[in-house]
Amino acid sequence: MMRKALVVTGILAALLLPGAARVGARQSHAPQRKLVHVVHAGDTLWGIAREVAPQKDVLATVDRLVRENHLGSRPLRPGEPLFFSGS
Repeated sequence: MMRKALVVTGILAALLLPGAARVGARQSHAPQRKLVHVVHAGDTLWGIAREVAPQKDVLATVDRLVRENHLGSRPLRPGEPLFFSGS
């Protein structure tokens, strides 16, 4: 009985571990989003973009901030956290 349990456990491990390795590999290549700014009254996306990526194209950074934070066309709200992958 014990041997049968070990065989079943080994088969399950062989089936599940390769999938887990693929998931882990995919996640390690995903850009890491980090908190870059908490919105204050009067902040603009343009100003925040210049702050978080000063060497990059400001318009492209604004577009990424909007996309990564699902902002759409709504205004920023004070206290709202903004995340940016930075790559």
